[in-house]
Amino acid sequence: MKRKKHTVPEPPPGKEWVTPKRMPDTRVAVFVIPDGAPDDVREGIARQRIAAVDGACPCGGAVYVLDAEGFWCEHEDDCPGLDRNLLVAMREWRASGWAGR
Repeated sequence: MKRKKHTVPEPPPGKEWVTPKRMPDTRVAVFVIPDGAPDDVREGIARQRIAAVDGACPCGGAVYVLDAEGFWCEHEDDCPGLDRNLLVAMREWRASGWAGR
């Protein structure tokens, strides 16, 4: 009897799959750190990736929900991985004319 091949869907554009340490049978899509990104963008994305894999951010924020749909981390207010801080950094990068090159 032939085994059915399991196909893994492609992650959304600009993202890649990572496997959380405490959930080895789960994949979570996280942003790829873009080449040429400024330090605050790189650090923000890196912290979100660390939180997804390790279950906590270096700022001390714990991951509360982690499943195939994604995760939620309660970052400190000044953490570059906090969505609102990362979005500001990404907007500033885009406004500078460098994003997308």
